[in-house]
Amino acid sequence: MLKKLIFVTILVFYCVAADPICTNGFTLVNNKCLKLISNTTNYNSAEQYCRGFGATLMTVKDSAENDAIKTFLQSSASMVWMGIYCLTNEQCFWDDSSKNVSDYSNFATGFPLTDEGNCVYFAVATGKWISGDCDSQQRASVYDCPHNFNGNCYTFHEKQKFGDAQNTCQQEGGNLASILSEQENRYIISQASKQVSGDLLIGATWSSDNNEQWLDGSTWQYSNIDPAYQHIMNCMAIANSVVHFAKGWYAVSCGMPYSFVCKRPAGAAVSTTVPPTATVPPTATVLPTAIPQTDIVTQSCNATLPMAPGFFTSPGFPQNLATSIFCTYQLNTIGSYRILLRIIDFVPESSDNVINVYDGDSTTLLGSFNGYTPLASLVSSGNRMTVTFSSGPTDSFQGFTATYTPYSG
Repeated sequence: MLKKLIFVTILVFYCVAADPICTNGFTLVNNKCLKLISNTTNYNSAEQYCRGFGATLMTVKDSAENDAIKTFLQSSASMVWMGIYCLTNEQCFWDDSSKNVSDYSNFATGFPLTDEGNCVYFAVATGKWISGDCDSQQRASVYDCPHNFNGNCYTFHEKQKFGDAQNTCQQEGGNLASILSEQENRYIISQASKQVSGDLLIGATWSSDNNEQWLDGSTWQYSNIDPAYQHIMNCMAIANSVVHFAKGWYAVSCGMPYSFVCKRPAGAAVSTTVPPTATVPPTATVLPTAIPQTDIVTQSCNATLPMAPGFFTSPGFPQNLATSIFCTYQLNTIGSYRILLRIIDFVPESSDNVINVYDGDSTTLLGSFNGYTPLASLVSSGNRMTVTFSSGPTDSFQGFTATYTPYSG
């Protein structure tokens, strides 16, 4: 029987504005907007709820914040989900980045303990962090500020060409959006899927000499460019499908219309005059296809792979398999993401060679490939995925290669 525990869906806002404001019933706690959600749910459902706001479950980065959250929750809940996922007892990761939980932690004595579960909850009475079964029921808290993130306002528009889109944004007192952090990227993606269709122009140009710039003059300090995509154009868009790496950015033609997102400082006046026409950069020269920047890990059977992104193969690839085998691969990413699996190379010798892909640790089959079914990208519902591979007793073929990446759709 599952424990009935309270979960706090906490959608976290990292505020840098001088006077951050929380709306719609959210409370400012140590410079983050938090909200306690009364329903109890499991970890994956809580994460999905937070993703709808472009945020994550609660993260706690220092003792002052831990104490502030304890005080905030003490009269309303006893145990709440945290935005931490533990791969092993020594490896726990924050939801808002792939960084290991090492600079600060407040685990109770003897924890983390993945034998108890890979997820973590906050014990309000003590302020300690406890390992728990991801399927147990908790409460959560979330941040809510529609189209307003980190002191900036965002508007979403249907398709225009790059120059026209930038002009529209300037009339609103802003520019095509710059994206300066993983959290901002996630927020824009989550809101775009509700507002517009198709891929989304952003305020970046990409010259033929590989120089990237933001139209609003921001420093290029964060990038989510799809490493596998050819640089053949000079404007940039966010992919809104599983075709590209983790909702990655890729080069597009400046003369083709796309949906787009504008960004302006919160409180900025909207212009009533039409600005000069935006300059469209020249067409880029074709560059070689980039190699995905993943750690190449050739794994033996029955392995838990490193946290996404990664690359794995059947044993001994590209050498032929000499005997029949059965392998299980456990894939993981940080809790606020799902997993996107791409099987790159699989040419089996017979239908006895089968790759099965399961959602999380469950028996829910996402896809099965035996050489007669076309390969396809698959996405988990949560932050775990299981892949099995079996070969026949007389087969002699190379096996397969696959990549797995975080996916925020």
